[in-house]
This record gives sequence, C-alpha cells and structure tokens, in this order.
Amino acid sequence: MAIMNVYISEDTLIEFSGMKDASDDTYINDSTGTWELSTYDNGEPGTSLATGSLSYVAASNGNYQGTIDKGDPSTALTEDTRYILEATVASSGRDGFRRIEVWAIYHSSTP
Repeated sequence: MAIMNVYISEDTLIEFSGMKDASDDTYINDSTGTWELSTYDNGEPGTSLATGSLSYVAASNGNYQGTIDKGDPSTALTEDTRYILEATVASSGRDGFRRIEVWAIYHSSTP
C-alpha cells in the first residue's frame, strides 16, 4: 500500500498490491481482506472510525481493492488530520498486513 490521502466528502480507493507466498514467491489470488480506518494516537490506531472489505482484482498479481465510502466514517474526518489505515489479507494460513498513516484532505483539481 502506498502512502495516501483520505478524501473528505469523496470515496477513497484502497489497494493492497502484490501479496505473495513467502515460501515459494507465488502471488496469492484467492484471499479475502479487510481494512480499518482509525484515529491516530501517537503512531498507533486509536478509535475505529470505519471498516470494510478488500476483494481480489481479477487477473492481477495478488492485488486487492476496497473503498472507504464518503459516508463510512462514524465521525466526520477533519482536514489536515492524520489517521491510521490498516489492511489485512488472509488465505489458508498466509496472512498479509499493512499499517500506514493517512491524511484527510479535500481533493482539489488543477485548473
């Protein structure tokens, strides 16, 4: 997962890319996944604001996607505030996990 922004009043795509089996370096394409957006508490997740699922992207190499719907967070996101996003993908005892800091911003367009 790349460093990202969470957009206020807009859906945000989450992507967990290239999940592989460490024992044989093959892509894992049959997993299920979840994500959780939480407040930032000294580098750790605080209060959970929203959760959702990640689905395998057909014909990809271990890629999974989900969406933070603009209506999901239980509390309104605050502009220029840091949050924690965690994503987990699991299949037959093979687990992938990502934790990243994200920023809540308004999506601006270029004139």
